[in-house]
Amino acid sequence: MSRRRRYVRRLSEAEVRELKKGERKARTLGERNRIRIVLLSAQGLAIKDIAGLLSVSVHTVIRALNRFERDGIVGLKEGRHTGRPPKIPP
Repeated sequence: MSRRRRYVRRLSEAEVRELKKGERKARTLGERNRIRIVLLSAQGLAIKDIAGLLSVSVHTVIRALNRFERDGIVGLKEGRHTGRPPKIPP
């Protein structure tokens, strides 16, 4: 049984520029990886290949693509976390 390949929709030049800019300015590795996942998918790489290239799970790739399709570029940014904020010793 063959599986249908899944890619993000075709990205405009403005979206690609914004994603590349966001990749450089990302505050966390997770945020940077989510942006890379979208860019690699737009280039035609399969989910399994992206997961191997970035050393993340297939599930992580699928979640990132779903977030992008649902919320756009804003959905790739790191959200607020619950819990106590980290303390940095003086």
